[in-house]
Amino acid sequence: MYTIGRAVFTFLSVLWGMFFLVLILIWTPLRFLLWGNVPVLETLVSLFRDVIWIPVSLALPFYLLAMIWSVTDKWMIRILSAIVLLGYLTFGTLNLSTYFRFLFIGLCAFAVLFFVICFRKRQVRLNVLLFAILLLTLAINYNNQLLPKLLWPFTRSQTLTIMSYNILVDQDPEKRDEVIALIKRNNPDLLFLQETNARDRQLFQKEFAAKYPHQLWSERNETYNGGAIFSIFPFTHTDNIDIHTPHMRTHTNVNHTQIDISSLGTVHLLNCHLFPSGHTFVPLLLGEKSFATFVRESRITYERRNEEARQIANRIESLQGEIILAGDFNDTPGSRIYRRFDRLLQNGFEQAGWGLGTTFGAYTFRPHLDSKWQAFITDFLRIDHVFCSQGFKVVGARVLSSDASDHKPQLVKLRYDK
Repeated sequence: MYTIGRAVFTFLSVLWGMFFLVLILIWTPLRFLLWGNVPVLETLVSLFRDVIWIPVSLALPFYLLAMIWSVTDKWMIRILSAIVLLGYLTFGTLNLSTYFRFLFIGLCAFAVLFFVICFRKRQVRLNVLLFAILLLTLAINYNNQLLPKLLWPFTRSQTLTIMSYNILVDQDPEKRDEVIALIKRNNPDLLFLQETNARDRQLFQKEFAAKYPHQLWSERNETYNGGAIFSIFPFTHTDNIDIHTPHMRTHTNVNHTQIDISSLGTVHLLNCHLFPSGHTFVPLLLGEKSFATFVRESRITYERRNEEARQIANRIESLQGEIILAGDFNDTPGSRIYRRFDRLLQNGFEQAGWGLGTTFGAYTFRPHLDSKWQAFITDFLRIDHVFCSQGFKVVGARVLSSDASDHKPQLVKLRYDK
């Protein structure tokens, strides 16, 4: 028994040590220093960035149970803790996004028990120490996102409510009615839409003529790159920025408008939809494309998206006044593309969101799974973002529940009184 125990502890130590190295490569810029900018690696990192926490978090209840049993010999406490932690684990596997929101409870419990054991026994097993380092890395990476917040804070200050929503091009009328109802229900001051077409333009102009008399629509609608900005504030300037890269023939449209807010001055609004990588990854998972094809297409799509981001960032740096940049960036936090914008602006969900904030994944992958597994799939990519300049304070951010599109809409509240 002693030999088996030692073998298990050794295995866990090796496992958590390797896992720590993977986390560091995914959640930090170390990979850029080691390998540079490798498109296929960046594509895979983007995809796994917000699922890599799952094995560690699901192992947490087992560690908590073992630690409780090591600090008390009272069977009533042991049995009750086993029941509670089993329920905690079951709840986590059934609803991972909600489980993440309450992960801070398990982290706090682990910290308390860890220090109690260290104080009493003056030593700690290597696998427990490595697991503690993993949890600390997780807490540092997600930071504010782990902490509970008011879902929609009350404030008497001057605020802007912003919605960014990829509505999925060519959806049927019923889905468009759901989109319209959701927008009306949340009543944003500024609305950024992606994946629009000519039919959407007619429909939304009719539905929102009174609420949003100021609208800017894309001049070119190549494939699904059409977008629109809706505002309750008058536009003082509008233009559609045509972005073209040497990596593909098609163009990307970025909507750009200006509004004036008396206490803030000029505010630039930019709405973008960067080129995706998912169109190469999904067929790979489904066995419809070879890995060699995936590698080749990932390089092209990543280089195009990176060049689009560079051109948008250059435009932002040239602007005078406050800035709100929203849209479907098709890349997750920690990526080179995300970091490019994060250096210039602050991210709404990172500042004031609670939870993973993921907006994409379940809608696309659920139809390809057996029905018994569909309940377990959740959105696992945070690729829709709202950025803003430092003249704003982000006071609220949340992802709305909706199946009207393959993306979830994001709602962000900004305070701008000075």
